[in-house]
Amino acid sequence: MLRKPVTFPAMVSVDTVNTNAPAGILLPESMRQRFGDDVSGLAALVPSSSSSRRGKPLPVVGYTRGSSPQLTLSGASKLRMTFSSKMDTNVTISPASPEMREFFKKEYPGSQDWKQDAGESRVPAAKLGGLGQYSQAFYDAGRKYGVDPKLLMAIAMHETGKGTSAAFLRKNNAMGISPNGGGPRAFSSVEESINYAARLLRKHYLDQGLTTIAAIGGKYAPAGAGNDPRGLNKHWVNGVSKYYKSF
Repeated sequence: MLRKPVTFPAMVSVDTVNTNAPAGILLPESMRQRFGDDVSGLAALVPSSSSSRRGKPLPVVGYTRGSSPQLTLSGASKLRMTFSSKMDTNVTISPASPEMREFFKKEYPGSQDWKQDAGESRVPAAKLGGLGQYSQAFYDAGRKYGVDPKLLMAIAMHETGKGTSAAFLRKNNAMGISPNGGGPRAFSSVEESINYAARLLRKHYLDQGLTTIAAIGGKYAPAGAGNDPRGLNKHWVNGVSKYYKSF
């Protein structure tokens, strides 16, 4: 068990593989022998630069195959880093005090309860209804753009009524992409529509600090939008959240 803080220089980057990990930092696998399998009691201080001593505390949530510490996607958002960012700094790992644990519970929900699996936690294709055959496409797009595949799935489930909508069946539109004032956009394939939405979410939402379903919904499907004549957007946040939690 770690009893005293340990500080070491590192090139901190952003992990885009463990997309289901909560906000926090992943330590390189080479440090497992030093810190042990259970890292739920550890905190990390990541200054904004190697010359700074100030930083924002983050919970340690697991290990990564990389050679340096990596922030999870939501952890990177907390530090205003994009998925392609790298930061040369000093990282301090210390035991989390009771006060720090309480802070983590409020600031980073789920971080202390998350257990890292040896492989990626998969959503059974059968749970995706008519979208089931495109399960791999969601994971591939998520990895490519650093977007939680389960978020992509939840949006698609809501937008297409589990793969039954006319936009999905006739236009390969799995993500509800509709130009403002126009109807659903047609895509050459369902995979193209999933990739388009993942790229859109990364560039215009996650990288802009919109990281929760509620925040994303306010821009992705705003109430009263010109392309929502039936006023269905008001159900978007609850609908997407319901599917996301079911995964």
